[in-house]
Amino acid sequence: MKLNERLKLIRTTEGFTQVEFAKIIGISHDSGIRRIESGSQEPGASKIEAICLRFPEYALWLTTEQVQPPHQISPDLAKSNKDTNNASARAKVKL
Repeated sequence: MKLNERLKLIRTTEGFTQVEFAKIIGISHDSGIRRIESGSQEPGASKIEAICLRFPEYALWLTTEQVQPPHQISPDLAKSNKDTNNASARAKVKL
């Protein structure tokens, strides 16, 4: 699926009109969205960033077409997992 198709799918899934979506990503006129969705204009990095910030749940899919790459986590999650594992190990030692 092409980037313009993914953008349109996000917009329609979220229930926005082209005018509403244009405002969300900082395009002053809905004709810009029409050009992007038709594939005749690229959205540009600032527009992609605006979409990813507004819809973080779609950011990875929008930019890579992947939902969750295997073995990928955030540093915060890694720290949380370590803390949990350490607490479990300490609890087992006390038993």
